[in-house]
Amino acid sequence: MNRRTRSTGDSLDLLLDTVCNSFGGVVFISILIVVLLNLTSAQRHVTPPLPGAQAELLKLQAAARTRQQKLKGLREANRQLNLVEEQFVDGGAQELVVQLETLKSERQDLESEHAKVLSGIAGGQAEINRMVQDQATLERELQQAQADLADAQRVLAAELTARARTSKLPRQRETGKRLVAFLLKQGRLVSFYRVEVGGRLVLNNEECQIERHKDGSLSVAPRAAAGLKVDPNARRLDDVIKRFVSFDRDAHFVAVVVWPDSFAHFEVVKKAIVASKFEYQLAPWPDGEPLFIGQSRGVQRVQ
Repeated sequence: MNRRTRSTGDSLDLLLDTVCNSFGGVVFISILIVVLLNLTSAQRHVTPPLPGAQAELLKLQAAARTRQQKLKGLREANRQLNLVEEQFVDGGAQELVVQLETLKSERQDLESEHAKVLSGIAGGQAEINRMVQDQATLERELQQAQADLADAQRVLAAELTARARTSKLPRQRETGKRLVAFLLKQGRLVSFYRVEVGGRLVLNNEECQIERHKDGSLSVAPRAAAGLKVDPNARRLDDVIKRFVSFDRDAHFVAVVVWPDSFAHFEVVKKAIVASKFEYQLAPWPDGEPLFIGQSRGVQRVQ
């Protein structure tokens, strides 16, 4: 029978042809992908990695295998431990384990504290050693200072010997003359007396001031900025000599009360007294002590 005579308009040949063509396309695309993958894989195998990267890769692979083995061992050990704990460990044993861990922690804390104490002791010992070294240095410096002092004393003794000179002590003698007092304080020379017409001696209120004490005694002190300012380096004695001109050297002798701040000035005053041919008497006076006024008794000794 002829097939063309039996074909109808709703035949599936066209559909079958389309499906076959689609399947053939899919197969072709699959084959193309496989070929491309093979080519890419072959290219990767043909191009080896760099030596450094290859060594690093081998190292990482070895480390990975080692860690996998360790992990496997730890998992097995953990499994065995859990089995043993489930079979044999009771609540009391677990409490003992907890206590043991606590004691271990406390022991670690004590060991840490002990290490800190030892460190502090070591620091203290280092400080002690430093102080010992400083003390030894100070002792050496002291010995050197003592040696320098001994040398300076020898030099001073030699200098004193070279500069020493023989001098005579002033000769003292008794006198019946009347005392006229001068006060030398803060480098200023003031006169206790002044001479009136007729030669009578009276208190010099312009240069001295009198103070009465509770027991009725009297003391004298120089007034501030009164009297003559003495220059300890003065070469001319005219101004100092004028302070003694109004007194009679045949009837009076000069007594000079000197405070500690004016001993250098007294040398100038003494030269003026000697130049005026007065006999004199030196009376050093301490600071802070009042100078009481009283009648002189007995025979006076002068220079």
